[in-house]
Amino acid sequence: MNCIYLNLRYYLLLVILIFGIKLYATGSSSLESEIIPISINKDGNILCKTRFTKNEMGAYRGMEVKYGFCVITKKSIIQYQGIVIDEDEIENDDSVEKYWEERNFWDRMFKSKTSTQQLQTIVQKVLKNKFTFDSLNADDYKIEKEYSFAEIQQSKQIDLTTVKLHALYGAKSSSHFQSNNIQVAYDFGHVLLTSNYEDPDSEGGFTFDYFNPWINKQGEEENIGFEIFSVTGVLFID
Repeated sequence: MNCIYLNLRYYLLLVILIFGIKLYATGSSSLESEIIPISINKDGNILCKTRFTKNEMGAYRGMEVKYGFCVITKKSIIQYQGIVIDEDEIENDDSVEKYWEERNFWDRMFKSKTSTQQLQTIVQKVLKNKFTFDSLNADDYKIEKEYSFAEIQQSKQIDLTTVKLHALYGAKSSSHFQSNNIQVAYDFGHVLLTSNYEDPDSEGGFTFDYFNPWINKQGEEENIGFEIFSVTGVLFID
C-alpha cells in the first residue's frame, strides 16, 4: 500500500514538473533591428528596407514583426511602416501555422533583391515621391569589412567615444565591446552602416539602448537590455 502511495506521489510530482516547465520556461530575450540599403541618390539620401522584432521575455511564440522602409539622410533616419505580422492578430484555428507562413514569406522578401519595378513602386506609393531614387546601386558601397576603432576614428576623423550610432525607432548606441572590431557593412562616405550583435557564442560592435523593462527589488523600473541582438547601426560622418 505504501509502495503504491509513493509511486502515486512520484507520478504527480513528475506531472507537475513537466507541465511547470512547459508553462513557465522561457528562452533568452532577443531583438532584431535590421536595415538593408537599396539605393542612394545624387543628394546622398539612402533608401533601405527595414525589419524589426523583439522578444522581451524570451517567450516561445511568434512575436510581432514590422517590415518597412526608411530613408537615411545626412543626419536622420526617416521611417515608413509597411507590413506588420503578429500571431495574436491572426484569428483562426491555424494561427501559428499561418503566422510562420507569412513571416517566412516576408523574410524572404526582405532579404531578396529589389527589382526596378519594385523600386519605382516604393518611391511612388510609399515615399509619395518626396524623395527620388532611380538606380539599384546600394551594393556598390557594400564592403563587409572589419576595422579597429582606431582605424575608423583616424580615417573618418570622428571620436567614437562621444559620437552615437543611430538605429531604428530612435535607438542610439550605449556602449561598445572593447575587445572587438567594428563590422562595417556599407560605406557611403558620409554614412556608415555597421553590424552589431551579441549571442551566446560571439559579440561585436556596439550595444544599443532599446528598452526592455524590469522591476528591480526596490520596485523601480530599469532597462535590462536584450541577451541576444542583431542591430544595424547608422554612423553619421560630418
